[in-house]
Amino acid sequence: MPSLLYFGEFELDLNRYELRRAGRALKLEPLPMDLLVFLVEQRDRLVTREEIAERIWGKKVFVDTENSINTAVRKIRTILKDDPAKPKFLETVPGKGYRFIAQVTTADKASKDLADPPFAGPLQTDLNVPVLEPGGSPHPHVTHPGGWRRARYMVLMVASLAVTALLAFVFAPAPQLRVARYDPLTSDVQDKGGPLLTDGVRVYFLEKGPHGTTLASVPVAGGGTGLITLPESYTGIYDLSPFRSELLGGRSRSDQEGGDLSVIPMLGGSPRRISDLHANAANWSPDGKQIAFALHKNLYISNADGSQARKIAEIPGQALWLRWSPDGKTLRFTENDYHNGEVWESIWEIGSDGSNLRRLLHGWNNPPHECCGSWTPDGRFFIFQATRDGRTDLWTLSGQRDFLRSRFRRDFGTPVLLSSGLQGFLAPVVSIDGKQVFAVGIEKRGELVRYDSKLREFVPFLGGISATWVSFSKSEHSVAYINYPDQTLWRANSGGAEKTQITFAPLQVDGFSWSPNEQWFALRARAPGKPWMIYLVPSQGGDAQLIMPGEAEQGVPTWSEDGRSIAFGDVPSVFGKSSGTEAIHIFDLNTRKLTELPGSRGLWTSRWSPDGKSLAALTIEGQQLMLYDFGTKKWRTTRAENVNNPTWSHDGKYIYFDTEGDDRALRRVLVADGHVDQLTSLHAYPNLAWWWSGVTPDNSPLILRNLGTNEIYSLILESR
Repeated sequence: MPSLLYFGEFELDLNRYELRRAGRALKLEPLPMDLLVFLVEQRDRLVTREEIAERIWGKKVFVDTENSINTAVRKIRTILKDDPAKPKFLETVPGKGYRFIAQVTTADKASKDLADPPFAGPLQTDLNVPVLEPGGSPHPHVTHPGGWRRARYMVLMVASLAVTALLAFVFAPAPQLRVARYDPLTSDVQDKGGPLLTDGVRVYFLEKGPHGTTLASVPVAGGGTGLITLPESYTGIYDLSPFRSELLGGRSRSDQEGGDLSVIPMLGGSPRRISDLHANAANWSPDGKQIAFALHKNLYISNADGSQARKIAEIPGQALWLRWSPDGKTLRFTENDYHNGEVWESIWEIGSDGSNLRRLLHGWNNPPHECCGSWTPDGRFFIFQATRDGRTDLWTLSGQRDFLRSRFRRDFGTPVLLSSGLQGFLAPVVSIDGKQVFAVGIEKRGELVRYDSKLREFVPFLGGISATWVSFSKSEHSVAYINYPDQTLWRANSGGAEKTQITFAPLQVDGFSWSPNEQWFALRARAPGKPWMIYLVPSQGGDAQLIMPGEAEQGVPTWSEDGRSIAFGDVPSVFGKSSGTEAIHIFDLNTRKLTELPGSRGLWTSRWSPDGKSLAALTIEGQQLMLYDFGTKKWRTTRAENVNNPTWSHDGKYIYFDTEGDDRALRRVLVADGHVDQLTSLHAYPNLAWWWSGVTPDNSPLILRNLGTNEIYSLILESR
C-alpha cells in the first residue's frame, strides 16, 4: 500500500506507524494500531473476527481474542470519535466482524513536487550568472563572484545541514519494540512464577506442584518441562551466573533476617555460602566480579566472594528484583512498600557507585504498580511489568538516557505498551540474543460450581459462569454476582439469563449486599488510586454514590432487615493483626449518623441475619466467628475458627463458611448452639475453594473453580 493514507480528518502514516489528526500524532497502542492498519488495508470488505485473530496473533497461540478484539475496536472508535450506532469509519456486522467504510485516499507528494512548473515562456536568470549561448563562451561583461562569497555560502550550507541533522535526530520517533508473535512454551497447567532466567538454551522458572515449589525449565523453542532438584530450604532463586553454570540463591532461616546468600551449582553439588551475607534479593554484575544484594531497605555491593561489602543506599521500602545494566554502571530494582494495606511497587535506579538514586516513572501510574524489569543486551530498552486498569502487561522504557533528546523530548521517558492478549504477562526476562522476551502468560478464568450434598461432588451452576460473590435477592427472582476477572457487578434473573451490567471499569467491586426491597446494592469498591470504600448503586443500573467519604479502608457492607441501616467493619492495616481500634460500625441511611456497635472492638467482616435480630462478625486475630444479639445486646462465641466469608442460610438457622490454611474445608455452624459441621474437605479439590462464593436458594454452597493457567510464553520482538 502507499505509505500515506487519508480518511476523514485523519492521516495514517505506515512508514512511521503513526495516526495523525491535523498533523498531530495521536496515541494508539500497538494492538489497536495493528487492527486499524489491517481494516484500512481491507477497506470496504467484511473482515471476520477469525481473520483478525489470525492476522494479529497467528494460528498457534491461544489468547482471549474475543475480549482483546472488543477492547481494540473500542479504542479505535474512541480515538476516531466514531459512534457505533452511526459509524463513519468502522461498521460492525453483528456475529461476523467489521468493515472499514470511510473513503480512503492517497497522496504521492514526491511526484507532485516534481511536476512541470505552471508557467510558459523564457526562464529569467540571475544577472551575476554567466549566460551561455549555444556553442559560445560567457559574455565578456559578466563577472565571476568573489571567493569570499563562495566560502560564506559553503559555511552557511554546512551549518544548515548540521542544524537539520540535529533536529532530525532530536525529533525523530523514539525507538520502539513490538511483539511480532506470541509462542507458548509450556502447556502443563501447573502454577508457574518468576523470576525467569535463561542461559540461551532453556528458560528456568519456579513451578508449584503437589509437593511444594521447585525449579523447572523448558527449551527456548518449547517442549517438555524438566524439574531441577534444589537443596533443602533454598527457595529464593535470584540470578543465573554470567557463565550460565551457577545459581544465586538464598536459604530461608527462621532465626535471622534474610536468607543465607549462596552459590548453587547447576549440575549438582553442595551450595557454598558467600561469606556471611544475608539477602532477600541479589544479582551478579555482567562480568561476574561483583554482586549487588538487598536486605530489606538497604542496598549493598560486594566482590563475588562476599568480601568488601559496602552499603550504597537506603530506600523507603523493601528492595527486590535487582538488575545491573549491561555496561555495569547502573542498577535498577523494584521497591515494595505498604499503603493502607496495599502493596505499592515502583522501579528505582542508582549508579553502581551509589550515586543518583531516583525513582523512575513518578506519577505515571497511580497508585504505582511497576515491577520486575529486565534490560535488553544492548542496553537500549528496559522491559518491565505494570498493572494498570486491572491488567498486568509488559512495557518498554528507554534503557539509556540520551542528553539531547531528554532535553527536548519527553516521550523517551514514557513507557510504551509491549504486550497484549490473555489477561496479562509477568516476570519478563530478555533472551541472550535480545530477540525474544520470556514471560509468564496469565489466563484468568473460573467456573461457578455448587456442592451437591446428595452426589457429594461439585457440579456447574448458572451455566458455569466465571463469577464470585453470588447473591440472590430476597424474593429469589434475581441473582447478582461479581464477574471474574474484571470485578464488575452484574444482575440476572434467577436462572442466569437477562444479564445486565451494573458497574463498569475502572471501578472494581469485591463484595456487595442487596437491599431488602431489592432496589439498591451496597458495595465495597474502589476507583484507581483510592482505598476500598462503600458505595450505593441502583439495582437497575446507574451512578455509584460514595456514602461516607474518607481515607480509611472500609469493609464489605451488610444491609439491615428494615433497609434503614448498613453495617461494616474496619479493615486492619496488617492482615490478622488488630490495633485495638478496629470495630463494627452501623450507618443510618436517613440521618447519615455513624455509630459503633458495643463490644465490637477487634472485630470485622460483619453479616446481618435475614431476620435482622443478629449480626455475625469475625475476630481480626484468629478469624473466630462471633454472634451479636440485638435483643440482649450481648456477644457470644462460637467454635468456628479460621472462618472465611461467613454467609447466612436463607432461613437464618446456619452460617456457612470455608476455612483456609492446612485444614481446608466447607463447613457450617448451627446458630442455635454454635455446633460446627463439616460438609466436605477441599484437599481432594486443589482448584476449588479458590474463591468461596455464597449459597444457592436451597443453601448449597457455591465456589468458583479455578480454570486459569500460568504458562511460559516467548514474545518474538522486532524494532521499529
